[in-house]
Amino acid sequence: MKIRFLAGVFIFIVLNAWSQAPSHSAGNVPDPPFPGETIVLHLNSTFFVTGETLFFKVYCFEGSTPFKLSGVSSIAYVELIGADQKPVAQIKVTMKNGLGTGDYFFPGHMASGNYTLVAYTKWMRNFSSDRFYSANIKLINPQMRLPLADDDSPIGGRDSLSEQKRQLTLMINCFP
Repeated sequence: MKIRFLAGVFIFIVLNAWSQAPSHSAGNVPDPPFPGETIVLHLNSTFFVTGETLFFKVYCFEGSTPFKLSGVSSIAYVELIGADQKPVAQIKVTMKNGLGTGDYFFPGHMASGNYTLVAYTKWMRNFSSDRFYSANIKLINPQMRLPLADDDSPIGGRDSLSEQKRQLTLMINCFP
């Protein structure tokens, strides 16, 4: 009877010790059960004139391993966000093994200004937006006139316009 009791206590202690989770030091933290993703876009330019096309390539990496392409998501979302923080366009890009390509044509009715290009996957929206890709895009529409202020002068007044013209004049000196 005593031997059975001691064997039971021994088995209980061994199983209890075995089921304990290992302690982790600060440098040895295990990966989460579902790794995050990181999106990177390769753009043909960040400065455009209306009528041009933005071409890009999407790279989706596993968040826990650098330079390892992710196979978790098959669609990337690329948004062009205007100065008012509202999306101007949303493009769905099909990815295969973490790679995809896409393009966006800037139509002639878009206003000149600074836009933000943001890329993410649906999976990434479950986590922090720190891993979203973001790039500043400058767009010029040469067919639209500058908006006018209340006094019918260009924004900033006539003095600032003449100052801008003065700064844009090209000075050429020829030396013998």
